[in-house]
Amino acid sequence: MRKLHTRLALFLFVLFSCQFTIVVAQQKPTAKVLIDCNYCAGQQVAANVADPFSNGFTLLEKTQADSAGQASLTIPVSDPLFAYITIGPGVLGQDSVYNLYLEPDQVLTLSIKNDKVHYTGQLSVVNEYLVASGNITNKVWDTANALVGQFSKFTKEEQDKVLESFNKQLVPLHQTIINDSRLSP
Repeated sequence: MRKLHTRLALFLFVLFSCQFTIVVAQQKPTAKVLIDCNYCAGQQVAANVADPFSNGFTLLEKTQADSAGQASLTIPVSDPLFAYITIGPGVLGQDSVYNLYLEPDQVLTLSIKNDKVHYTGQLSVVNEYLVASGNITNKVWDTANALVGQFSKFTKEEQDKVLESFNKQLVPLHQTIINDSRLSP
């Protein structure tokens, strides 16, 4: 009788161990994004990815910021992913949009204080780079748009100088990210 109880206990232990292993193995990798925004209390916070097939987006996760303007999103991420966070009522043109680079099993904090964006976490350097390069690109496009009417009247040499000037603005930023030892190749 004692052998039967021992065998039964061993069988139940193995059975529960197998079920636990199956449940753990089925869990998909995620990234956690923490939002800390001093003016976002009660607003909708959503993580999205661009959907090239519909020219729209795919919603990954949605929540509400609490009364302190904080929110937490757990986003399914099996490979590196470019996503974006929207904060606001969910109306095109009224939401604030923040681009993110995410990887599995990483935590990224997005802090927004007085319209200044700051990231913390292992992926912060990549996300700070995306913000800085986006700012430079926007300036370049503003300048380019101002020149569009004049650009076609420029000589080939003048056009090349304008293009070279635009590219030079990004070189220091690109070199900084390439040389950053915190990033894997």
